[in-house]
Amino acid sequence: MIGFESVLDRFNKGDEGLVTFAACNIMEEIIDKHLDQSYVINDLTLAILIVESETHHRDQIYSVCRELTFTINRLLRMWATVVIAPSTYNISQVAAVFEKAKSARRLCLTEKSGGAFLRQS
Repeated sequence: MIGFESVLDRFNKGDEGLVTFAACNIMEEIIDKHLDQSYVINDLTLAILIVESETHHRDQIYSVCRELTFTINRLLRMWATVVIAPSTYNISQVAAVFEKAKSARRLCLTEKSGGAFLRQS
């Protein structure tokens, strides 16, 4: 999330953990409504691990990401960056894909539309 400096009127300096916790709760509520198997990871960077079935389409995931960025922007007045990593069928590749997505996030620029999307193929 980006923009903590712009919300210092709502939060105190040093409340980054509290804001991240609030964003984590927002994310869990939204993904629980839309996705069967997904897990929010909060390790100073918020991430969602989605276990896709063959019936889930990428469009549904994009829709959830749009809802996440819009809601975080509206409620917390911060910008969220979304990176969608490629799918993997091999559980041993999950850590490498996650690290690749975290690296790609650093290159992503946000837009004032509520967040930026970067899809890795």
